[in-house]
Amino acid sequence: NEKLDAYEVGLKSELLDRRVRLNLSAFYYDYQDQQVFAQALRNGLTVLVLDNAANSEVYGAEIEATARITRNFSIDAGLSLLDATYGQYVSEGDDFSGNRLPQSPKVTFNAAANYSHPLPGGGEQAGQFRGAGLLDGYAGPQLGAGVLGVILETQGRVDEAAERIAMLAGQETHQRFEHLAMGDQHALE
Repeated sequence: NEKLDAYEVGLKSELLDRRVRLNLSAFYYDYQDQQVFAQALRNGLTVLVLDNAANSEVYGAEIEATARITRNFSIDAGLSLLDATYGQYVSEGDDFSGNRLPQSPKVTFNAAANYSHPLPGGGEQAGQFRGAGLLDGYAGPQLGAGVLGVILETQGRVDEAAERIAMLAGQETHQRFEHLAMGDQHALE
């Protein structure tokens, strides 16, 4: 049976009149009789089998920070460092001892810039630019698909004039798509 001894220590703090939040953590996991899925060749077919990896160690550290620069603007950032390796692991005659565990990048990071603005009549309009990535020893630096993006949203109640403008814009867009669907190329003008 798989056994895990896990240890973690951390700190959560708010500094500078709660304008900066800083969270730190460090962890160590010691697996014994770790069970993993491995690929094996059976009757000419590659199949997944449940295998015993004997043991592995995982340790690392994480830091997260949020800084509220102004009432409407904040920045978030995070960094994770990870070392995750098999101790003794021999499977199907191959020795994987000392290899990194799958899906365990050495470094991951993220950052976001957030801006919000109150709207007349209540609610707020908010925007965010965010990015993330990872560094691992197998493939080098990577920025995964969809990790860089811009998010713009409106929350809460918008005043009546803005609602009417949005409704009219929606009708106009809907009418253009109807004309395009019927082959009217002038709908783009």
